[in-house]
Amino acid sequence: MHDAPMEPLRFAQGEEDSHLVTPPSAAQDDVCPRCLSVNYEPEFAVCENCRLNASQLDGHSLSIEPISLYTKPGRLRDWLTYYKSEDERLADRFATEAITTILDRFFAANRLWIVSLKPSYFVIVPSTSRQPPHPLQMLIDNATGLGIDSRAAVRRTPSALGPRTASTEAYESVGAVNGDRILLVDDVYASGSRAQSAAYALRAGGAEVVSLMVIGRRINPAYKPRAAEIFEAQRQRPFEWSIEKRRSLEH
Repeated sequence: MHDAPMEPLRFAQGEEDSHLVTPPSAAQDDVCPRCLSVNYEPEFAVCENCRLNASQLDGHSLSIEPISLYTKPGRLRDWLTYYKSEDERLADRFATEAITTILDRFFAANRLWIVSLKPSYFVIVPSTSRQPPHPLQMLIDNATGLGIDSRAAVRRTPSALGPRTASTEAYESVGAVNGDRILLVDDVYASGSRAQSAAYALRAGGAEVVSLMVIGRRINPAYKPRAAEIFEAQRQRPFEWSIEKRRSLEH
């Protein structure tokens, strides 16, 4: 069962800006350049989770492009939790409208970036227990306006998969993906074991995963003081939708 939302769910157009937090710069010394989390071991180029995912897969951990940071409790966390029901159908109308609006605005602000990746199609990281289509796939199909289809090109297998436990057997590609360029999408990203395992399955099928886009990149400010400092510093900044503008501010 999901935890209860921090307050009754609601959403009004324009409200999203005040509940989204621009991820930190990949150029920051104590930020992992691959997953944009705090790197608590700066003697390593990437954080422990990225190193762990790579070691459990094929030596590779895909860099992510998150729309926003999120924390628990928080409004974005609630929208991401309740836009789908326990059986992962579309659920709460306020949460669904919020996630749809976020996707619409992100795609509009990053149309050139997406087109430059030349993706053959979008693929959503599948759920553990339900059959496709994933609720996020339905929202993306309605949101993009880019002429880029989505496809259920990877599926979950019965093999075990858990937090910080990536697996080469947890997913398998579906159909012919060899040579395809795939923009992989997930709603949330914490340790990355699910999304990175799905990316591995697509690579194993011969596809090139050109990027991993996530709506919410989780950060836990209660974990260590540096996490709280980074989250608060980012929260104080005006939210920036454009990836290119975010990168230009790094220099």
